[in-house]
Amino acid sequence: MLRYPIKTYENGEPCVLFTPYRAQYQAGSNNVVLDKNRSIALYMPTNVTIADTMRYDNGQNFLGGAVADVLRGKSDGDITQADVEAFGYGFGSEIAGTVLGLIGSKLGAAGALVSGGAAMGIASEALTEMQKTNQVTLNMRDYSMFKGPTLRTFPFEFSFVPSSKGESDNAMEIIKSFRKTAYPTVNSQIAYNFPEVYKIDFINSPDMIKIPEVALQTITVTYNPNSMSFYKHNGRPVEINISLSFQELTTIHSELVDEGY
Repeated sequence: MLRYPIKTYENGEPCVLFTPYRAQYQAGSNNVVLDKNRSIALYMPTNVTIADTMRYDNGQNFLGGAVADVLRGKSDGDITQADVEAFGYGFGSEIAGTVLGLIGSKLGAAGALVSGGAAMGIASEALTEMQKTNQVTLNMRDYSMFKGPTLRTFPFEFSFVPSSKGESDNAMEIIKSFRKTAYPTVNSQIAYNFPEVYKIDFINSPDMIKIPEVALQTITVTYNPNSMSFYKHNGRPVEINISLSFQELTTIHSELVDEGY
């Protein structure tokens, strides 16, 4: 197991364990056999961010809402002359005539008025001017509709400042290991094998949110971000920063939240 610092994972302090394996594409899968000898144990960073995001699509549904009101039994008397005029101000004649003609029998007198006015063929520019003059616009019944959870990303940042040759060697091997697993292997001249994915565990921190199966999407290595000097062994940098960004392979649901994810 690669560790940084050297005593990480053995000293009982909180740390993060990254273990590569072949993907299962199952969020919250617990039947994966992990080889801890291939794991990378790093100290717990100061900032661990886990953000949950849901997808909602925005829409407008004036006509659908109007039809729904009619089907729910809205009476003719509930539709006023102001409703009719507002519709005329907001829509071109063809739209008004076609749509309200379909529900005219339900709208009664109001439907007849609007359909008759629509037949006049008032140009859309004139209707726009009418809206401005009368300062009336349609209630478009904006809404948001749930579409599903979004695939999340999990960023991590670590800083390596080796205090010995052993820690310097580990830092170099850790960087190489992350980069190697992020890339695919060659299957043939025209195909790649999928890269391995990661199981990320927070060790000695049982209350942390669990992270499901994730792929290493981005790794950024910065040498000597705050210094121009180099480590004396083989001219290695004194400080190396790495930024890792993982993305989950499948979305989770509320039952998995109950399991700690």
